[in-house]
Amino acid sequence: MKKTFIVAFLIYSVAMMNLAHAVQGEPDGFGGIKWGAEMKPPLDLSPLPGAKDGESFYEKKGEPLNMGKAGIESIKYGFYKNKFFEVIIQYKSASNFKKLKEMLEEEFGSGKRPNILFEQYFWDWPNVNVDLYYNPNRDEGRIIYYYKPIEKQKTADKKDEENKKKAKRHMD
Repeated sequence: MKKTFIVAFLIYSVAMMNLAHAVQGEPDGFGGIKWGAEMKPPLDLSPLPGAKDGESFYEKKGEPLNMGKAGIESIKYGFYKNKFFEVIIQYKSASNFKKLKEMLEEEFGSGKRPNILFEQYFWDWPNVNVDLYYNPNRDEGRIIYYYKPIEKQKTADKKDEENKKKAKRHMD
């Protein structure tokens, strides 16, 4: 009985430490902008072309194109209905992939790798996902940070819009 209690307590303790670590590591924003922040001055962002369906992307003026020791091609800040919800970081080369992966693992711990055939790693928290991708055939990749509450809103809004279009077609 005593051994069972000790084993159960140890399993519970390890599980709680893992849970605490996962929630503790959840990023609350990116580049000094908190998730869900309104898009308004003084954010030093320049709009990128292609805004549609309430979604728009921006680049930070004068932002260095590196993360740690890795060189990157671009950082795009995504807003949905003027609220910050996504970051897309694009990079090239296997060496930058390795540096970025190491940096993310230092910051967040080991990511999940659902398929060993692909260089894809995922970090998942209650409110944020961080996804790292690398395509060796193209020698390029990306990191995507996204804020789940706004991503869910975006998905629900899109579904509502599709339902409205279907209803209108039935009325015509």
